[in-house]
Amino acid sequence: MKRKFSIIVLFLIMAVFLAPFLLLLFASFFDGNPLKNGFEDVSFTLSQYVSAFQDPLLMEKFLNSVKISLYSLFIQMPASIMLGYALTVINGRWAFFIKGTLIVALLLPFESIMVPVFKMSKWAHLYDKQISVVLLQAFSPMAAIFISLLITSVDSDLVKAASLDTNSSFLIFTKIILPLILPGLSVCALICFLESWNLTEPALILLPDEHLRPASIAINDLSERSENASIAASVLYSLPVIFLYLPLSKVIIRKESIF
Repeated sequence: MKRKFSIIVLFLIMAVFLAPFLLLLFASFFDGNPLKNGFEDVSFTLSQYVSAFQDPLLMEKFLNSVKISLYSLFIQMPASIMLGYALTVINGRWAFFIKGTLIVALLLPFESIMVPVFKMSKWAHLYDKQISVVLLQAFSPMAAIFISLLITSVDSDLVKAASLDTNSSFLIFTKIILPLILPGLSVCALICFLESWNLTEPALILLPDEHLRPASIAINDLSERSENASIAASVLYSLPVIFLYLPLSKVIIRKESIF
């Protein structure tokens, strides 16, 4: 009885979370803007998707989002894995200072560092270049802190046992720790990709060139330029995250993992 009740509650919670996206998906197959004007006197059509794909500026910004997100992810994950492992190895006052600094940096709102970031991008001649946004996202401390917590959750007895066979920290990490934290790393990669995919404020400040900005900004502008395609564009904007989750899902929900 308790199991059935738990499943019902779980499905109700899922329905609440999924309802906005399902409504958006349903509305994208009708003409006009059903979310604004209602579903009366509307007909089933793919015109919204046709209009979205025929908008060259929108497609250009989708490509910008893909490039920014993937480049950020490819830099952020290796760097964060190394830093996260280092945070678990160092001890003493330095460890407390470094971890505390990273946490403070993570908690700072972007508005408080907006001017220094702008000045630094100008000084480094990275202003109005996508690499400025890529580096800002790639070196966010969130992933390193997340990974360090994953590593500390590994049973220390396993690490001690492995250290009896080898003194190589690299082998211990790759053969013992990494397989155990792989589900958590997959979640971390998904979150990092999502943060880069959804960025708005850094792109608005560091990328004044309209043709360099990501799709996260274009979605808002599209409702003013082409209301008929705005809903379909929002659906398309959600798909990359879903497609990225699918190959990672089996790893994330692996039963034998520690995550």
